[in-house]
Amino acid sequence: MARLTIKSSTEGDATVYVLGGSVTAGAGDVLVKGTKNAAKHCAFDWDDVILANSDGLREWSAFFGPFAAGREVVFRRCRPGVVASFNMIPACVKGGRVDSLYGAFFCPECRKEHDCLLVVGTDVKPEVGLVRELGCPWCGDGSPELNLPEDEFFQILRWGR
Repeated sequence: MARLTIKSSTEGDATVYVLGGSVTAGAGDVLVKGTKNAAKHCAFDWDDVILANSDGLREWSAFFGPFAAGREVVFRRCRPGVVASFNMIPACVKGGRVDSLYGAFFCPECRKEHDCLLVVGTDVKPEVGLVRELGCPWCGDGSPELNLPEDEFFQILRWGR
């Protein structure tokens, strides 16, 4: 199992942290060391995270609360498994806001699943849910459905700042 990795870069006045590997036991130390020079504006990109287990999420939430204090923090490209975990543990996102996340969709026409990146404000709104119809990337004919009820899946959008 790949341990958590953090790559940082700068976008304007923001520090962007691309997380990769697994958020498991020991993630807290990696997070503290990898973010010690954080700017006031930060983004965490979760696209390359392959696993987040209960030990890792406990360490993430212990890290994130103090980290977010006095900062503007954005979550980007959160994978469906991470979104599901964050929906169960609001402390993981409280103090930040989500600007994009992947939804897991199923197409009833071709019976295939796919993940679709959803941009908050364009594809989904916290108070409404999905605001545009998505086509199936496999068959082009179907109208994919989110694998979970929208009100459950999009809770994460209401728990941020």
